[in-house]
Amino acid sequence: MDTKTKLTYCSFNQELTCIAIGLENKFLVYDCGDFHLLYSYGSYYFNLDVGVSIVEMVYSSNLIVVVGLIEDELFSPKKATIWATNTSTCLCKLPFISKIEAIKLNRSR
Repeated sequence: MDTKTKLTYCSFNQELTCIAIGLENKFLVYDCGDFHLLYSYGSYYFNLDVGVSIVEMVYSSNLIVVVGLIEDELFSPKKATIWATNTSTCLCKLPFISKIEAIKLNRSR
């Protein structure tokens, strides 16, 4: 099994307390204080088929916004998926006409 995985996206949450990392086969969230793993979806045994192009954490909550690299049922480059880390489920998908290039989050909406 190839253990090399390509980094596709990396971002800090708004409070700079966590870092969200998108890889070609999973996404991860680490605490910036002691850099321990808070959440992981996908693994060496269960890989995402599509990869992640954008992963943004909503402040220090259990919500993550995920955008896929290619079209798939779970993640898509034209859909922003609101993901709950506490249940590992999709809460909703926000469809767009064209490919999503960036996600910016704030508290007002």
